[in-house]
Amino acid sequence: MEIYPASVSISLNILCLVDLITGMLPAIRASRRDPVRALHYE
Repeated sequence: MEIYPASVSISLNILCLVDLITGMLPAIRASRRDPVRALHYE
């Protein structure tokens, strides 16, 4: 079984894209919240 450099590159790019999306969405939601109300529930 041979591993092609193009398939490694494509899979790494997809992985980085998914990582950025899953990291940024919660951060964007958290930045839009009022800090006082967010800490009230802690």
